[in-house]
Amino acid sequence: MALSREAFVWRHIKQEEHGSCIDSEDKWIREMMFVHSGRLKRHLLATVAGVGIGVMPGATLVAQAQEILQDSWLDTIVVTGSRLAERIKETPNAIVVIDREETEHVNFVDSREELLRRIPGNSMIRNLRIPMGDKNYTANLVDGLSVRGIGRGTNTFVDESNPFYIERVEVTRGPASAVYGSNAIGGVINVITRKPPETPTVRTWADAGSWGRRRFGIDAGATFGAFGVLFDANKEDMDGWQDRSALERWRTSGKVFYEYGEGSSISVRGEYLDLDNQDPGTLTQDQYDANWQQAGVPDAFTHQKLGTFSTIIEHQFGENTTMRLAYGVRHSETEGTPSYNATGEYGRETGIAHNFVPQITQKFDLFDTQVVFGVDFTFDDLTDRTLLDRSASSPVETKLDVTGTQKSPFAQVQFWPTEWMKISLGGRYDFVETEVHGFDQLTTVPVLVSGSRSFENFSKNAGITFNLTEEHSLWLGYSEGFVVPSTTALFTGGRYDPDPTLDPEQARNYAIGVRGSLFDNKVGYDISLYHTEIDDLIIANSDTDTYENAGKATFRGVEAAVSYQALDWLGFVGAYTLAKNTLDEYYTGTGMDYSGNTLQASPLHHVNARVVLTPTQVPGFKTELEWDRVSAYETANSNDDPMGSYKRPDLFHLRASYQKDNFRIWGSVLNLTDVKYPERVTYSAGSRYSPGGRSYTSGEPRTFVVGGEWTF
Repeated sequence: MALSREAFVWRHIKQEEHGSCIDSEDKWIREMMFVHSGRLKRHLLATVAGVGIGVMPGATLVAQAQEILQDSWLDTIVVTGSRLAERIKETPNAIVVIDREETEHVNFVDSREELLRRIPGNSMIRNLRIPMGDKNYTANLVDGLSVRGIGRGTNTFVDESNPFYIERVEVTRGPASAVYGSNAIGGVINVITRKPPETPTVRTWADAGSWGRRRFGIDAGATFGAFGVLFDANKEDMDGWQDRSALERWRTSGKVFYEYGEGSSISVRGEYLDLDNQDPGTLTQDQYDANWQQAGVPDAFTHQKLGTFSTIIEHQFGENTTMRLAYGVRHSETEGTPSYNATGEYGRETGIAHNFVPQITQKFDLFDTQVVFGVDFTFDDLTDRTLLDRSASSPVETKLDVTGTQKSPFAQVQFWPTEWMKISLGGRYDFVETEVHGFDQLTTVPVLVSGSRSFENFSKNAGITFNLTEEHSLWLGYSEGFVVPSTTALFTGGRYDPDPTLDPEQARNYAIGVRGSLFDNKVGYDISLYHTEIDDLIIANSDTDTYENAGKATFRGVEAAVSYQALDWLGFVGAYTLAKNTLDEYYTGTGMDYSGNTLQASPLHHVNARVVLTPTQVPGFKTELEWDRVSAYETANSNDDPMGSYKRPDLFHLRASYQKDNFRIWGSVLNLTDVKYPERVTYSAGSRYSPGGRSYTSGEPRTFVVGGEWTF
């Protein structure tokens, strides 16, 4: 009899397990009853739950089955949305995966501008979906572990990871505090690090380009039976196309892995980053018109050192129970002068963040149920020292020690009441405490700063997925998010007085989406609609000179990703975002009621489209033309820029690569048409802190890059 794909995989596994063919057709039919209507896929994906969160190779049968199953992007395994392994087709979340092939093809330096703009839902400023520069609305993870501590997280986080050490990046859009706690309002970025190669491999590479760009690196790895090792080191230098935009960056990463039993393993990972870069700041209208390549501030720079260590232990108890113990610690040192007020200001910040997540995953035969439960422990200690208008005789100094603790039990459950419907439910109870001690010497007399505050919050999520056919699914989801107030808003203040009684910001999200493939996977689509409401938005009121829970905002839109393989050698890929972001209540002082206005830096439309050529006449060759369009957007929350909204010119980028045996070469031209443009434009009416007018963050002129690698 003809075998379905699921039947073939199950027979393949049984043959490997027993060392012989399954001769009895009756026995084969009985075993096929288990995998009827896709149950095999769910069984296998549950088995490989650790693949996305740190488990290395060694489970050969699972790896073979996974490879056979994944002949469609719908079968891609994700873990970020719920901490449980599931196919993209069956997750009730807006999620996208950027795989290793994509990161190597883009060969990015700036992840937000070069990599994340190729997916739907990334905002222009700092966060997924929500373009608020003073907020941390994005949770940042590496192999499922939080790396930035409590209250910190942005969409530029990928730049702090080693891009040559990335296996894939999972991006979940929308509130996810029921899984990852505070800050996960805009979404979650989870960097999954590479696994050691099966055979001993060494790769050396280098590239060079315009504006003094020079990069080179080496990586090596191997798997010897149950033991695997991987190492990578690379260096990057750039003179910069703009005055005071030079960059120097060192990265080293290493991982060792040991599989001590079926489904049981230990992995240890270390990473170090040393970054020294200048910051040209923003330009005024006159500066931008005169010379967009000049620096807006004279001496802004950042020197950053990051050291990360993590270990993950996974142990399988029988067929249905898995324990995962994950611990990570990150030490950071940052010093420099900020571009927003560089003259006479110097800051230094040191911190250490710990994250420990023990969890148990349990499978039940009833309704193919999976349950994961655990506790997320976080502790971070941050020392912040700033000198203002420094002089040898009378420095004005601020020194603060900020500690934060988080103890958060969580649980997620998925089950299939029918073969075509999955229900997902979950919740998380966060206990968060923040404490600050230090002094603030704004005059000749230092002022002691001391305070502590505790928060408790219960976040929920729920979703339903309908497998309409093997190639199409429909999902509905509800999720919640929250963000604890910052230390500045609670205790230290600045331009505005702090308020230690502030409440967390709260978010509710409603979403619906469809996914599928057509014409034997030649066409793929992933479309979702969302509606997010944020209450108790913290804003600064100039009438009272204090921070207040006085704002409300609504974020709604459509996000779509489509692909079309028209011919064997011709493909089209596109990402589209329609975002309508409204300030429902936003009063910042007399004459500054922005209620009903559109949030700044919120273009209604964003389109990123690529044409990909892989001619069969030249095996190993790939070229791509990328087009990026952003519609006009408001430059201020006041919506009163005298010059109106701003529309960025369209950008085009060209990339090509060629692989021949162990050699690969690549090249790219960014900003192909060499248009003059700003990455972002803002407007201010002026205040005692700013002269007002437009500010421009200059974009990069046409840039050429060529490179090559040798693998042996």
